[in-house]
Amino acid sequence: MTDDICGATNRHGEPCQQPAGWGTDHVGKGRCKLHGGNAGAPADNQNASKHGLNADLHHYYRDLPPEQKEFIEKIAATIEDRVRENTGTVDYMDRVLSKQVAIQLHISSKASAYIEKESGLVQDVPARGSTRKEAAPLLEEVRRYDDSIFRNLKKLGVLDDPDSQKADALESWRDFIEKSYDS
Repeated sequence: MTDDICGATNRHGEPCQQPAGWGTDHVGKGRCKLHGGNAGAPADNQNASKHGLNADLHHYYRDLPPEQKEFIEKIAATIEDRVRENTGTVDYMDRVLSKQVAIQLHISSKASAYIEKESGLVQDVPARGSTRKEAAPLLEEVRRYDDSIFRNLKKLGVLDDPDSQKADALESWRDFIEKSYDS
């Protein structure tokens, strides 16, 4: 394939003679639109994101509307304040981890809302002539995601009682976040 033509093998077994990148946003380079020059989405495309659990944190944050970014910044600042209360100082890694946790909390709330709205908390599973109720598969994924948030909060020393049960910690943390968001 030369740089000035598409060069893909056409249906006659010969190199396509269209200009390189013809009909694409990369005119002059690569294949023409007839031979896959427009195929695929950009590597950081978040358009198909439903619940965000698998999202890259940086790209997820970058693509949020300004009001949601502001909410995340407030949560990160609140976490930093909590770290400062417990340790007396906040270093670079504390700031990075605080922002990551704030983004993860946003993703977790988005995933929870998605479950409640779209997939439901339970599903009917056929079982020998009847059906039984089971937790929706995405719920377990959200629980694992939340566990990673708790690990990060423990690293930061933010939770009041790191040895407490996760359920108690989750409730106190959600209350803490809601109080922070209201103020």
